[in-house]
Amino acid sequence: MIQKCINYGEINGSGMYRGGIVGYLRGTVDSCVNRANFSGTMNTNRVGGICGHCRINSVITNCYNTGNGTSNGAMISGIVGDCENQIRIENCYSVVRFFGSSSSLGYPIYRTAIVNVNNCYYDGDVSQKTDSNGENWHTSDMKTEQFVNALGDAYKMDTEHINGRYPILKWETAVTNPFDEKEGKEGDKEIGDENMGELVEKMP
Repeated sequence: MIQKCINYGEINGSGMYRGGIVGYLRGTVDSCVNRANFSGTMNTNRVGGICGHCRINSVITNCYNTGNGTSNGAMISGIVGDCENQIRIENCYSVVRFFGSSSSLGYPIYRTAIVNVNNCYYDGDVSQKTDSNGENWHTSDMKTEQFVNALGDAYKMDTEHINGRYPILKWETAVTNPFDEKEGKEGDKEIGDENMGELVEKMP
């Protein structure tokens, strides 16, 4: 199991499987965050904000992505790039904008509807595509207590303004987000702006 990780390092290169948390998953990812931008340049690439490729019976739960994606033909999505049958994605959300040719823009959660997806959401004001795997919410609504309650017990309000007021996981604090700045209007940072750094931090 991979648990309680935050990635700030930009994901690029030529490898087939690339993800903000894991490239190739056989198991479970729980309570993890990707804040970095990610890209795929070939149609053989499987790239996701959380996971590049999920093997059968893998699980992704209580995770979110706020990194943006760039695609030139890759299988790319905000949470999972590609997967096998019988995987489960639940209690996740994605705030992602994709760049590249219009024919290769990715999806907020996952590119097809063959997986078991429960209680997942995406920011429809940011995403260029609709996604049947998740529920479309407006940016302003995603920054409310109502949305935190919809996500479940793993999340809390971003009262420290470390995630642009989008919900954060309960184990996150300003200390666990060293690259996030509290500058700007009302202390908020803009999601997707220079999600850079070279750190993958795992909390105890």
